[in-house]
Amino acid sequence: EALGYKVDRNAVIAGHQIDLLASRFAAGVGMATYAIEVKYREKRAVGTNDVTPFLNTAADLIGRGHVSGATMV
Repeated sequence: EALGYKVDRNAVIAGHQIDLLASRFAAGVGMATYAIEVKYREKRAVGTNDVTPFLNTAADLIGRGHVSGATMV
């Protein structure tokens, strides 16, 4: 939000729940929207079972033009 993005928390887009959906208009580019998934594990690292479903979700949303990009933090 401090960078000018409109941020929706726990957004549902095309049937997918996204932790953060950040959107901002950029001159010459248009609307840029990013899906952001947040993961934290107290006693272990985030693993394949956390990452793979998000990769599939990101590919679907990007492929269908719902978001410009996606990241997991």
